[in-house]
Amino acid sequence: MRIQTLKGTRRLVAVIEFVSPSNKEREDSRQKILRKCAGYIQLGIGLVLVDTVTNRHANLHNEFVRFLGAGRVPTMPNAHTYVASWRPHGFDAVESLDLWPYPLAVGQPIPSVPLPLKNGPEVMLDLETTYMQALEDQNL
Repeated sequence: MRIQTLKGTRRLVAVIEFVSPSNKEREDSRQKILRKCAGYIQLGIGLVLVDTVTNRHANLHNEFVRFLGAGRVPTMPNAHTYVASWRPHGFDAVESLDLWPYPLAVGQPIPSVPLPLKNGPEVMLDLETTYMQALEDQNL
């Protein structure tokens, strides 16, 4: 999901990337999504990575940390499902990141996470309420 400004020229200010089973299946699939996410970070665009895939055990957050070479950024040991929110800063966005990682557990509520907007504030993203509303709307 791409979030754009409404004033003047539409410009991308944040992205919510939902991991799919195919994103985690093969090495080339993982590299493709990692390159895509790295492009957002390099442009200073806020990113939320949501991984609720339980039938594949790759951790794209940890792979993304290694892919970026962001050694100071914490990884999530033993977490195969998670939400991670990334805010790049300044000209060297990869070296200057704020990160909010949240491991997920099946049956537990999905936490609200900050959605960092490029050159702006963070807005809280209430994933649990959104998920519950989607279930209700689909009669699931």
